Amino acid sequence: MDIELSWHLKIEVFRSHELLQAVWRGFQNEACCTAFQTYGWMSLLLDNVGTALSATPAIVLVSSEDGAPLMLIPLVERQQGALRVLEFIDFGICDYNAPIIRPDFAAELDGQDFSLLWQQILERVGRVDAVNLQKMPSVIGEARNPFTQLTCYDDLVAFNCPLSSDFTDYMKTRSSNMNRELRRARRKLEAIGPVELRVASDPDAADALMQSILEHKSAWCRANGVCDLLGQPAYTDFYRTLAQEEVGGIAHSCALTVGDRMIAGVFGLVWRGRFYGLIQCSDFESYRAYSPGSLLLAEVIRWSCENGISLFDFSIGSESYKGRWADEEEQLYQHGQAFSVRGRLIDMRRRALAGFKSRAHPQLVDALRNLRNKAGVQSQK
Repeated sequence: MDIELSWHLKIEVFRSHELLQAVWRGFQNEACCTAFQTYGWMSLLLDNVGTALSATPAIVLVSSEDGAPLMLIPLVERQQGALRVLEFIDFGICDYNAPIIRPDFAAELDGQDFSLLWQQILERVGRVDAVNLQKMPSVIGEARNPFTQLTCYDDLVAFNCPLSSDFTDYMKTRSSNMNRELRRARRKLEAIGPVELRVASDPDAADALMQSILEHKSAWCRANGVCDLLGQPAYTDFYRTLAQEEVGGIAHSCALTVGDRMIAGVFGLVWRGRFYGLIQCSDFESYRAYSPGSLLLAEVIRWSCENGISLFDFSIGSESYKGRWADEEEQLYQHGQAFSVRGRLIDMRRRALAGFKSRAHPQLVDALRNLRNKAGVQSQK
């Protein structure tokens, strides 16, 4: 049965992002999406990490009868053991997975049974053993996410904080103890040398800073037994290329320095008034007593307030520091389907994990996720 919409829909599946580049770039500027669905991010992710993992793009474009794009779904097929799995283009590093969608099309889908359209899309994609869609927000900008109409389970939680143009007003909402700690740490650092937030503004500076951020973060991951995706060449190349090509665009690389020495760094994305904090590192070995990570975060939030950022996104994960800085939580969702015996076994495991995550302590869930990711990294080698 076809879904009943005012549009007569055309559904196409593309196995290469290059064929969609012009349409994609134009559509992302007029439709609803997060920074993780922009062409600059997605194309480099496929070229670097997707190629290394032998993933096959299955990018779905839903258009009206006259060819106007209505929804673009960035999907990929991956071989996981003996299974062929359809998932979002993510590879473990996107915070939010969603389609790019016109708000009026999303509004019409909100009153329909989206599962009927989704079934038509799956038929166009072709045979897979399972579908595994993770980290889906319920809202994409001003649009409802149609994928959360499907049978979904709770996934991760993201943290964020609305901002105004006045950094002082934001800091007044933080605890007095936190403000005292930051002032004391800042004074101690200034006794060593000038303290400054340096923002990369050209490709060479962005690459040098990104390389340093990745090295520090990778070393921290290894020292703490955390899955070190950033130590893998495909991921390193992705981030360094993105930092260079998108400097002045969605990519933001900056560092807190004392004199000429970087003591903390952050890489994030800037898109439609939202700052997405993705990778943060600190020189804890030399500057642990000076709270480098907290001082850096304060300066990045100050920069955000001064540059028209209305929402600071602390990303997914339940790290304890986010409770001090963030004011809001956003529940993300996951959906799975199975089309073979092996696929059903994978889906049963996914559902069991979803049920466990809804009951377990967040830090325990994070620890188990790191173990799972580490096992996955080993299987890819």
